[in-house]
Amino acid sequence: MGLTVLHIIGSLRVAGIQRFVLDLSVQQVRSGDAAVVVVLNGEPDPDFAAAMTGAGVALVCLRKQGNRDVGAMARLLQRVRSFSPDVIHTHGYTLTYGLPVATALGIPVVHTLHALMEVEVPRGTERFYDAAIALGVRFVAISTAVAASFSERFAAFAAVVDSGVNLRAFTAPVDRQQIRQTLGVGPDAVVAVTVSRIEHVKGVDIAFDAFETVASAHPKAHWLVVGDGAELPALRQRVEASAIADRVHLVGMRTDVAPLLIASDLFLLTSRSEGLGLSVIEGLAAGLPCVVPPVGGLVEIVHHGHNGLMARDTSVLAIAEQLDRMLGSQALREELGSQAQASVERFAVSQAAQLYRAVYIHPRHSIVRRAVWRLIP
Repeated sequence: MGLTVLHIIGSLRVAGIQRFVLDLSVQQVRSGDAAVVVVLNGEPDPDFAAAMTGAGVALVCLRKQGNRDVGAMARLLQRVRSFSPDVIHTHGYTLTYGLPVATALGIPVVHTLHALMEVEVPRGTERFYDAAIALGVRFVAISTAVAASFSERFAAFAAVVDSGVNLRAFTAPVDRQQIRQTLGVGPDAVVAVTVSRIEHVKGVDIAFDAFETVASAHPKAHWLVVGDGAELPALRQRVEASAIADRVHLVGMRTDVAPLLIASDLFLLTSRSEGLGLSVIEGLAAGLPCVVPPVGGLVEIVHHGHNGLMARDTSVLAIAEQLDRMLGSQALREELGSQAQASVERFAVSQAAQLYRAVYIHPRHSIVRRAVWRLIP
């Protein structure tokens, strides 16, 4: 018998959590369930919206007007009641909207923790999460690191379900040279790509400093940055003032991430905090070896000397050291890249959908606990 799962998300712009909800909801429909995605704020990205509705996912936009929109909760309640979901699945801050509605209607709630608690739970909201735990919300973490962070902060348990990614999207054949040509990158260039929000927590400034540090030793190296955010203007200003401006490509927010990854040679992410690192999984799925710091869930994805290089810390010097190694050796890139795709097979969205379904139906069943839940010491 099919389930109706209603996801609540803050916005449907092009970003990691949004891509996760897109892939998961589409897979849920393909698996025979019904999926509804309720977007609280703003207009959805047209490509994301088309992908959802084209696959049969119901999309609802509440267009909430800031934090003082007192009617938003009433509109959400009305929408949820009209779909009569079996479970409400919240993401990010939307638990504060989804839980009161679910409690009023007697609907169970599953909440995915997408980041370490220092990022996930703003100061002053701890009591709300304590109440959510007491009310029986089923918390699911995207990595063991996030689950441990939640357990330490709240002395409570979160299941771990690896984030689902549409891995096949990153293996489709593309014309690498044509894509490089559109970017102004030559056929013999070595392209390091970063896909990230341009915000402090993502440490893209660290990546720029590291690339600038090693650029003179690798005259064919280019850095491609895909993403947008509050710190993009400052990054652009720094790039334009540098001696390597012609080798740094800030292309902004893009929905054609897969072809850009496939046209690159290595993936670089230098986050200061990271729940898991969906963009790293996507880079590995495209066959790219990675350079990352030992932060949060990244240590669960990238294994030093197997599918990438792990810097000793988040410092510019540590990142530059590993980036220099990767840029300087085609043999190393090929060796690590050859193992990249196989290393992320467990993140297939079809598997994630199955595991989430088990959490929806049997949150405390012993078989599910063995198969899905990882106990945190």
